[in-house]
Amino acid sequence: MLVYKHISPSHVHELSAKMVGKQRWYKTPEGNFYPSITTVLGIKEKPALIAWRKSLGASKADAETARAAYRGEMVHLMCEKALMNNPNPTEGQKLEHIKLFTQLKFALKRIDNIRIQEKPVFSNLFEVAGRVDVVAEYEGVLSVIDFKTSNNNKSDEMVEDYFIQETFYALAYREVYGEKINRIVTIMAVENGGLPMIWRKSITPYLYPLEQRVNAFYQSL
Repeated sequence: MLVYKHISPSHVHELSAKMVGKQRWYKTPEGNFYPSITTVLGIKEKPALIAWRKSLGASKADAETARAAYRGEMVHLMCEKALMNNPNPTEGQKLEHIKLFTQLKFALKRIDNIRIQEKPVFSNLFEVAGRVDVVAEYEGVLSVIDFKTSNNNKSDEMVEDYFIQETFYALAYREVYGEKINRIVTIMAVENGGLPMIWRKSITPYLYPLEQRVNAFYQSL
């Protein structure tokens, strides 16, 4: 069994969160309330999603959205348990979810020296917060690592919001813990495919888009 090494910062922040309508807001140690990065990115209209919902009908689209969300939650939970050195991370899980987790196993083997896992980070510069999946070394390079699931393969353009979100995590982690991260890694299990999709990206192309999206959010308030 692969044993993952954890190198946690001397102090890891835990932030309380509250829902304001459908938006999640975090309270920082200084008492500031910042929106989650998913809330910030979620205000942008998504024509493809609107068209998809229209083609399925509202009830079917809601059911599929709920199914996909639960699938993602369960696969993420198995990844989290595996990285915490749980000897049986698939215990109690459905076979369909275990198959997706199995896709990700070889990618998980490339992770080590885990800094934080499923922990909140925040940025006073951007006035945004969020909860990052994993900050660890991937193939020996310190990275923000995000686990995703999908029905089908995706293009870079289709998942650009993931890269923007992960770029925020990289900047917020550096702001809070002082350790620089230049790389983001997105690992996606694909339901209608045999292999996962893995993106290794520099944060540089997503710095300006992140700034634009944060500005657009605050202008919308």
